[in-house]
Amino acid sequence: MSRHLACLIAGIIVLGAAFCARAQTDPYEKFGLPDFIIGAQTHFIQGKGSVSNNLDLLQEAGIMALRDECYWSSVERQKDKLVIPAIYDQYINGARERGIIPLVILNYANRFYDGGSYPRSDEAVEGYARYCETMVSHGKGRVQLYQIWNEWDGGCGMSREKFGRGDVDSYMKLIRSVYPRIKKIDPDAAVISNSVCTGDEFFEGTLKQGLVNYCDILCVHTYVYGRVDNKPEQMWLERMRKLRDMIKSYNNGQEKPLFITEMGWPTHIGPRGSSYETSAQNLARMYLLAKTLPYLKGIWWYDFQDDGWLYSYNENNFGLVRPDLTPKPSFNVLRDIIPLIKDGRFVEQLDAGRKDLWILRFKLGQDDVLAAWTTSSEEEVQLILRSEAAAPSPLSVRRAGEIARRGAWGHRAWATAERRVNHGAKAEPQLFSCTLSQMPTIISGDLSQVRIDSCTARLYPENARPLRSVLRIPHRSAIAAPIGQPATSVHFAQINNYDRLGSAPYGGHDDLDTSFTVNYDRDQLLLTITVKDDVFLLSENAENAWEQDGIQLGLQILDDNQPNFTLRTELDVALTPRGPEVFLRASQTGRQPGVISDVRCHIAENANTRVYTLSIPAQFLGTKAFEPGATLAASILVNDNDGQGRKGFMTWGKGIGRGKDPSQYNLIVMQ
Repeated sequence: MSRHLACLIAGIIVLGAAFCARAQTDPYEKFGLPDFIIGAQTHFIQGKGSVSNNLDLLQEAGIMALRDECYWSSVERQKDKLVIPAIYDQYINGARERGIIPLVILNYANRFYDGGSYPRSDEAVEGYARYCETMVSHGKGRVQLYQIWNEWDGGCGMSREKFGRGDVDSYMKLIRSVYPRIKKIDPDAAVISNSVCTGDEFFEGTLKQGLVNYCDILCVHTYVYGRVDNKPEQMWLERMRKLRDMIKSYNNGQEKPLFITEMGWPTHIGPRGSSYETSAQNLARMYLLAKTLPYLKGIWWYDFQDDGWLYSYNENNFGLVRPDLTPKPSFNVLRDIIPLIKDGRFVEQLDAGRKDLWILRFKLGQDDVLAAWTTSSEEEVQLILRSEAAAPSPLSVRRAGEIARRGAWGHRAWATAERRVNHGAKAEPQLFSCTLSQMPTIISGDLSQVRIDSCTARLYPENARPLRSVLRIPHRSAIAAPIGQPATSVHFAQINNYDRLGSAPYGGHDDLDTSFTVNYDRDQLLLTITVKDDVFLLSENAENAWEQDGIQLGLQILDDNQPNFTLRTELDVALTPRGPEVFLRASQTGRQPGVISDVRCHIAENANTRVYTLSIPAQFLGTKAFEPGATLAASILVNDNDGQGRKGFMTWGKGIGRGKDPSQYNLIVMQ
């Protein structure tokens, strides 16, 4: 072979490889999808609700897309015989007839492969790929959006006790096999990655292995419900921006479209439930803020219809409507703001000089639109606008989900905070006033010559309303002895409380065993936790200590005047390569999460024992001093990872490992 011919062939190979790398995925614009999709989850394949009635209501609300599924196990009910159930075509065809975009999840295991576990073996991956091919061939021309699994990392749809959670390597093996086979059948199909639900570490793990080359749209689930912060948008926005930067770092500095295929605030009655009003407020605020993020291409509310009537079960109460399709306030709010989210263009965020005040400016057709709210539960904010026009144009004003009213110019500041009337106040034709609360207020009209004149806090402490008190009966208690006196040791294993997460069984005291003692003086709580474990792992950092052998603490000062009984302090403690580290995850006093030095920690270790000694200041927890007879709600969790992933945890008290609920904490009594 001549040197020139060899060089030519080599050049063709290089160009071909480069073309393949570029052609791995398609740009979002190719698919002809809306720039931003407002969707909702349905559960037709689970037999929940009336297909036609649900679809009619989705259409009435203006919801653009639904998300549902057709399980692998429901398609391949006999080995190697794939038959798609009729309900699938019913909801797909019904959605298309109403102009609703269907997103189909290709998910969950099949008992004929890998014993019903995650498809990891070559045979199981091939079986899953054939199922995907069957679905895409059947849906070609009708279905464009396909998602490769739902919450692989969280274990949704799987038996966690039997199979644990999905891992990065196995998922990447799966999607590398499936993606090109889907695109070969239907080049117009948009493939969406697994909806990561456990956090950004798993998401980054898939990015490191080239996920951007094996899907057209990335996906996360960003639930924040049940947290005590009344400003979830700030945390959510920060995370979304962090994800954008993470994606760019693994995509040659380029953004890649992102979907959130589940997000919601359930309205169940319980510590992590939201009121109808709060759920609706958060919905409006999230969708409005989503329009400020150009790379975010859609959010599917979870879910459209409540899954049942059990008032205390979160999964029965995520819906926009009740099981019989009676709308909740969130339905009306979403229906109201959809035109703005769908067709509006974000212009800017206005700085009103207050951290608790959000004012977003949009353009919708010929109208300027302001969406404004406060995150404070203690104050409302009086927003006064000033027009420079000689004759200000009328405004339309409404709280999201409510009927609009005509906004009248000519504000007169007659009312005072001292129960007096300012009789001398005159109406000012260039001023308009409205009061902002936690539900966004929508102001629209010609705002080209309008600016913010002032923002005035108006005290309105919603949390001060009398509420029913919660009777708390702790399951167990521990006695804290004064420092210098011996404290009674509390032994975890005596109460049979190992929670298994993976397939590996708990091996008894030789596998994991824990005890602790508590001492105190006025200024501090001294907690000594002794852990015996057959295998100890170092944690990269305390924030992710729950994945290794770290300790998690929940502590709550019991105050009769506390308006929110979900407020608590959560600490994660770990031995890292840098030494002992304490991460503040939640604070009863309102501090921001992060690594802290306020809590002093010493960790002594030998072959199979770690002794954690923590000194926790009283003021750090939100009390002036610890006194004899005082009580403190507490829960302690010790994680167990023997090198093959988190296999379980041992607890004294509940309310940390399987949901955040301080009402399930135990009690520490100061002797």
